[in-house]
Amino acid sequence: MTLGVLVPSRRPGNPIGWIITSSGVLLMISLFTQSYGAYALVIDPGGLPGSEVMAWISSWTFIPSLFAAPALLFLLFPDGHLLGRGWLIVFWLVVATTCSTTVDVMFSLVMDDAPFEGVTNPLGIDTSGTLFANLGYFGWPGMAVGLLPAAPAMILRLRRSRGIERLQLKWIPSAAAFLPLLSVAGVIGYYLGWGMAAILPFLAPLLIPLAAGYAVLRYRPPAESNRSCGALADAERRRRPTREEPAHRHAFRTSRSFIVTRHP
Repeated sequence: MTLGVLVPSRRPGNPIGWIITSSGVLLMISLFTQSYGAYALVIDPGGLPGSEVMAWISSWTFIPSLFAAPALLFLLFPDGHLLGRGWLIVFWLVVATTCSTTVDVMFSLVMDDAPFEGVTNPLGIDTSGTLFANLGYFGWPGMAVGLLPAAPAMILRLRRSRGIERLQLKWIPSAAAFLPLLSVAGVIGYYLGWGMAAILPFLAPLLIPLAAGYAVLRYRPPAESNRSCGALADAERRRRPTREEPAHRHAFRTSRSFIVTRHP
């Protein structure tokens, strides 16, 4: 969350920071509402108000963070632009399938995932026989289909990159390498009876936004470095006296500008 706030504040024109921020906010909401709902429905039934609403919120807020955010970072990192117009198809596929899956879970009459199996949806809207009833058949497999071509986009961008951009891009494949490892560890741990191992596949996608945020803050793009060097050069030229200007007058002018700048 803190990393997501720092990136947009320092790179406001780059959508990467906003993707990381929104992903962190939704994930925190999901974790809080899940803990609240689990306490109010399982540990101490009826002990807190709004338990079903909290359980319902936790059932769909994690979807964009775990599925859409990694795919969008694969497509847009580090400058916030796609490799070409052809990648718009993959981009909108990720957006459309994530929205479809989220809406499908939001309008499900009964929750299916632990620890809220069998809890009734507080919305109480029956979508049987409507378009909303079939969104899940398109959304869940569509998110996986969208993630598969998004990963090669990152690899292709890495092969074409040079300099600072290449240093930034190396962090994403390094984080993505943990996805299969943690997924396999989670499956093995599940069958061995390790309760905490079930969360490993869900923690793996979170490494990608963390790596992206660190890389953006750690390495500055060449354009920003050039602007910084240009600003330093301009400041150095202003500090030097011209031939027509006496040295004592130049010293007075630069000291006055320094005072005004530091103490407006």
